[in-house]
Amino acid sequence: MNTQNSFGLIKPAIYFIFLILFLSNAGYAQESVGFQDHTDISTIEQYRLPDWGYSVIRMHLQSSGNFTGTEREGATSRRRSANIDLRPEYNYFHESEERILAFDIEGILSGFYQRRKDDEDYPSQSNRVTTSRERGISSSGDYVNYFNNNRFYYIRGNLNYLHARGKQEDIDLRIDRSTNENVTLSLRAGLGTGRIRNVTPVIRALRFRERALAIGRGDAIDAGHIQELAQHISQQFGYNRVYMRPARHFWGDLFSIVEPVVGDLSAYEMFYLADIFQESTGIRREGWDARIGMMYTIQYNFNGTETVNLITSRGSSSLFRIATQHIGPHLSASYFKNLTLRHQIGIDANGSYGLFYQKMSSDDTIQDDQLLVEINPSWLWTVTDRLLLQATLRNELRVIWYDEARQMINNRITHRSHHLWFTAEYFIEDRIVLSGNISYLFHDRFITDLDSSFSGIGYGIGLTYYFQSRM
Repeated sequence: MNTQNSFGLIKPAIYFIFLILFLSNAGYAQESVGFQDHTDISTIEQYRLPDWGYSVIRMHLQSSGNFTGTEREGATSRRRSANIDLRPEYNYFHESEERILAFDIEGILSGFYQRRKDDEDYPSQSNRVTTSRERGISSSGDYVNYFNNNRFYYIRGNLNYLHARGKQEDIDLRIDRSTNENVTLSLRAGLGTGRIRNVTPVIRALRFRERALAIGRGDAIDAGHIQELAQHISQQFGYNRVYMRPARHFWGDLFSIVEPVVGDLSAYEMFYLADIFQESTGIRREGWDARIGMMYTIQYNFNGTETVNLITSRGSSSLFRIATQHIGPHLSASYFKNLTLRHQIGIDANGSYGLFYQKMSSDDTIQDDQLLVEINPSWLWTVTDRLLLQATLRNELRVIWYDEARQMINNRITHRSHHLWFTAEYFIEDRIVLSGNISYLFHDRFITDLDSSFSGIGYGIGLTYYFQSRM
């Protein structure tokens, strides 16, 4: 990479870093509600998942259509289309300290129609009708069971089926028909030890108390109320899935927890306390776990096409089938630690070795082997309730051994990549949010020796302005 050009790319990133450092110092100087003691993480360590769950049965029906006209060289091409989509869905979720069970299934039924009609003198004149139909099912399940303290076993599965038919008819010229069928089954199972909890609800609950203290209402909110608030906040996703007006039910239940303690709240005080969800806290986790298991995936794909020439009455057709299987062991380990209420560090490590089998229509079988190793450290810093900084470094090693039947010059290829992200979000007063990111990517590929390498720098700056906010 040319050094002079690289510095030209880096200069905006350097300016952005200085801007963030300046704003962070200004953030400390601003009058801002913050943690009274950000070094006390005992509340996070004491947090336990509530025993709760939900189930939902629903039906989605959606239809759409449009009409367009395109004019070229004095002639017009007109298109009109319509689409209808029907999706019944069932969701089940249950979570506790002992187990997690989730199951989702969705049906798919859709149809599409489009008619194109061109004037006779329109370029590439066409008179065409296109139709398609899809039906299928998508399902997934996840079960984690803890036994003997923090040891657990887990099972994950996905089953998807999709059948699609399409037809395109050029009036008086030709007809094209297509059929596609896809079935995918994926299973993953194994054993693990340790436990990682999402403790973001605890951070939100602590911020709720700090805001209550700021308006003179938080003195009576003790550690027990914090745990109860955190458990309620952790269920917000369930409210969104179950109720048609989730905010009304969620906040009604939340304020009923603290109302006996803080007394009646004015509308202003309620909105002020509810602003905890407008603060940038990031996703906060605590704990560690390690897993080892097996994974297996099989995918079947069928494609068929047929073409009929309406002028010559001749036709042609083709069929293509491919079956792919992937099997192998995998292991992973993760660790997250909140050093204080403002700082979190973490690391994810994953490794897998897989055999890929592909069986073609000709009954030829190809086997490729792949080794994948990932190590991803991360860091999060809540500078103030207005400024959040995050950094992540992703390191990946991928080695592929190709089947000799592919007749490649070199059957082994090694890929290495390193990707560093640095992101920042800063809230200026109550109307402006300044965000930015800097990233650096390095990737190289080895066949026998170094074959190729790539590196690059990326950056971005964003600004959000709220014109009006009312209560």
